[in-house]
Amino acid sequence: MNNANITRLIDLLVNMAMYNDKGFQWTGHRTAQIQEMRQGFRQSIDQFIEEVRPEHIPEPILALLRSPDILEDGHGAILSQISQLLKPV
Repeated sequence: MNNANITRLIDLLVNMAMYNDKGFQWTGHRTAQIQEMRQGFRQSIDQFIEEVRPEHIPEPILALLRSPDILEDGHGAILSQISQLLKPV
């Protein structure tokens, strides 16, 4: 993945974590609206994977992106894991 793709991915994950932390409360979203937002997150992640191509995404990151847990992570745990995996060695 190039730097532009990494930035896009981190931005998406930050926005997801913020929404799942307290954003859904700030917006006053009810259960159906929360599910709709999370479906949108899934579509954004899937679109990212398709555009970057799975073979260009490290397998541990790809597994985390495909995990259903990523859609509800309000603590940024998955964001942190992905950020760590993206750090140069």
